[in-house]
Amino acid sequence: MFQAVQAPKNISTVQMHRRTVKKPRLDICKLPERKLIKNLRFGRAKLRYIASLVKDDLRPKRNTNFALNLEQRVCVCLRILTSGSFQDVVGDAYGCSKQSVSNYFERFLDAMLRHVHEIIRFPLDDYEWLHEQSGAFEYRGGQKGLFGCIGAVDGTHVYIIKPNEDGDCYYSKGGKKTSMNIQITSGHDQRILDVCARNPGGNHDSFVFKTSGLFDRLEAAAEDRKWSFYVIGDKGYATSKLLVSPLRQPSNPRESSFNESLTKMRIVVEQAIGGVKQKFRAMHNTGGTLCYSPEKVSKIAVVACMLHNIRQFDEYGKNNEETDDSSDSEVENSDSESNSETSDDEDGISFRQSLIDGMH
Repeated sequence: MFQAVQAPKNISTVQMHRRTVKKPRLDICKLPERKLIKNLRFGRAKLRYIASLVKDDLRPKRNTNFALNLEQRVCVCLRILTSGSFQDVVGDAYGCSKQSVSNYFERFLDAMLRHVHEIIRFPLDDYEWLHEQSGAFEYRGGQKGLFGCIGAVDGTHVYIIKPNEDGDCYYSKGGKKTSMNIQITSGHDQRILDVCARNPGGNHDSFVFKTSGLFDRLEAAAEDRKWSFYVIGDKGYATSKLLVSPLRQPSNPRESSFNESLTKMRIVVEQAIGGVKQKFRAMHNTGGTLCYSPEKVSKIAVVACMLHNIRQFDEYGKNNEETDDSSDSEVENSDSESNSETSDDEDGISFRQSLIDGMH
């Protein structure tokens, strides 16, 4: 019924060629400047700067017609952070596979982290800078005599899937969701000075501070006789000579005025956290739960804070935030005050009282 088809005698081998199908690819680099800032939070100049930081790790190893170039790979990685989308969704939009996007993103994070100390700095040995910071915070507080504040500390939660190892310690706020507790320290101008991103959500903010590298650095700096500086936090932090928090129950108008001044000074870190989460939606709960390991979420949090500083400041420290059509930076509502009570240090209580007595 069926007859075999014989190949021509003059052909010994028949070669079959697979047809390569290219996914439709959006060339983001050709978008107008305004749309670049809206989608990626950066204009061309700063995109080129970010590309220069990661070029050794992210540049294509060979030239092909189908590989994304360096700038396109940077745009793909930034889109993951700014949208909070899954990697396969971003890959479909930019014409590359989920595996390629995952590879680019991992290399991008590691490459950025090699420059973390260039972009996130807290120069505790620069007394000129410390006095400038302290004066700016005193002015913001509206009370003369509150000199010495050099930064505001607060914690924020980034929600993640429950890790297989020690998953229960990641539950936060009533044990309903698992998260990472990210400690951020901000200057008077919302520049992020320090990030601690290694703690599970179950750790109290005060514990996170006392086990952070910042606490060790402040303790070492305080051994200098000329040292007269401190950072501030909310009521969830225990008061000490290194970190001053508001009084839980002010008993007179002077103490109430002190609390109001600390609130005015401390709002900068809430604005900084709100700015990071608004611009980089992977950090925000509206971006959904991050489906990464705690180690990778830690990297994402630090890189998002680095990008916040790059976005708002130039290499000379001047504020030059690139604006888009979205709303202004939202203020992060701190939830640390609702955590368990912390015990204030006696020396810290005396130090705080000296600040209250010195107000005029």
